[in-house]
Amino acid sequence: SGSRGHKRRRTRRSGQGSAWRPLAADRGAQRVEKGGELARVEREIAGAEDRAAAVVDLLARHEILRTVFPSPGGEPRQHILPIDEARARLRWEDIAAPRELADPAALVGDAAFDITSELPLRIRLFAVGDGGIDTDDHVLVVVLHHIAADGESMGPLVSDMMAAYAARATGAVPHFAPMPVQFADVAIWQHEVLGRPDDPTSVVARQLSYWE
Repeated sequence: SGSRGHKRRRTRRSGQGSAWRPLAADRGAQRVEKGGELARVEREIAGAEDRAAAVVDLLARHEILRTVFPSPGGEPRQHILPIDEARARLRWEDIAAPRELADPAALVGDAAFDITSELPLRIRLFAVGDGGIDTDDHVLVVVLHHIAADGESMGPLVSDMMAAYAARATGAVPHFAPMPVQFADVAIWQHEVLGRPDDPTSVVARQLSYWE
């Protein structure tokens, strides 16, 4: 419903607050956050259109990957972007590289995110064959901000992306089982169950006071 969509855009999971606070300390800090996760998939990945379509399929399936966190009045909120806008904002780099690739930190490149306006996902595709950018031998690097994913997220993410790519490479549209919940749904549930920290009667306030 419209009200549900509005509510989903206006809340965030409580765990995201801890990821946000170091960024929110000052505006400059938002651009030097290094809390990314790295997934490295080494296999033959051919077809530029198929690769791009598979990543867009991933964005469409997982709302959190197309979520930004604007901070009106200093309080961060989730805003889920329409897929066309998310596609336009996606940061994708095609890079020619020697076959002997550098260390993982060099593969990640610039890991700073401005999550107020930037997607929490980036794609870096290294062409490592002898044909430069046009080679069929690639290393795909996916960089995710920790506000959207953690190490446990990498398995499902890579599985979904490769399933999407396998379908697109044959000219088909991937068919996934429906997602039972999205990240924003969990955020809403968590707020409803735990309450607000500034409400002394809430579960989260009582838990926080215990540890103070």
